[in-house]
Amino acid sequence: RGLPLGVLAALVMACSGPVIEGSGDAESDTAGGETEGTDDTSGSTNGGSSGPTGSGSDSDGTTTEGTTAGTTDGVTDPTTTDPTTDPTMDPTTDPSTDPSTDPTTDPTTDPTTDPTTDTTDPTTDPTTTTDPTTDTTDATSDSDSDSTGDMCNPPPPFAEIYWVADADVVAPMVAEASQLLPGNPIAAHSDVEGEGTVTFHVDIACQGTYYAWGLAFDGTDITGNPDSYWVSFDGGQEILWSYGCGGVDQWGWDKVDITGQNCSESAFTMNLDPGPHTIRLRNREDPGFMQAPAYVAAIVVSDDGNFNPNSLYAP
Repeated sequence: RGLPLGVLAALVMACSGPVIEGSGDAESDTAGGETEGTDDTSGSTNGGSSGPTGSGSDSDGTTTEGTTAGTTDGVTDPTTTDPTTDPTMDPTTDPSTDPSTDPTTDPTTDPTTDPTTDTTDPTTDPTTTTDPTTDTTDATSDSDSDSTGDMCNPPPPFAEIYWVADADVVAPMVAEASQLLPGNPIAAHSDVEGEGTVTFHVDIACQGTYYAWGLAFDGTDITGNPDSYWVSFDGGQEILWSYGCGGVDQWGWDKVDITGQNCSESAFTMNLDPGPHTIRLRNREDPGFMQAPAYVAAIVVSDDGNFNPNSLYAP
């Protein structure tokens, strides 16, 4: 019995068809009627049944292989690409581990700007260390309420020198530089008997008894030559101070005492309250024919009756 013409024509075409790249095996077996490497899910062009391997049989018992060889030439099967080797998925490039975003380098946590390291110690605020209201040396403070300021309880030693250059000189008293004293300080003198004054301004911190010395000039040792002044403090009664009796030769310091007849002396003291005071010297004698007036250049005031004025200035 012969094959139908249509089937015979199909077999002829299958055996003589071209080889297609990527179809698996490039060989055709004309003797067995097989085409290798084609993936035929239908099993046969003549309606044969298909098994799980993709093979089928036609009506004349010819078998066509439908299995997939799994090999391809030159084409990368995307189903065979291992996703673990995809460079775009390399975990070593995970942006979450980018060192540029490492939280340990967060500039907001820079220790150089840590407010806990602020070097401005509030305990060293200079505005709290120089408050004059808390000055314990304030003479007006009196912690024991004994009417004596804390600074004057007990009073510190006091000794100050006051120069004619800083005093008030009233004519005919005149002031001029001394040619005999070291440093040539200003000295005052008057050529008119009983006229001309020099007033020194003294500031006292503590109440107490004070003493005075005068830096005076005695030009000669002749009896009756000018060597005295009238002295008063705070505008009070004048006392006679004759420094010639004290043995001043040329320039020297002499304690201001009350001079009596025959050069007798009694202590001159000043009971002064805190605050400003004045000590005034008024010319007493006429310079006479020798024209050697009395001179004064400075006074010293101290609360120590035995103070040595030479420790402040040695003529």
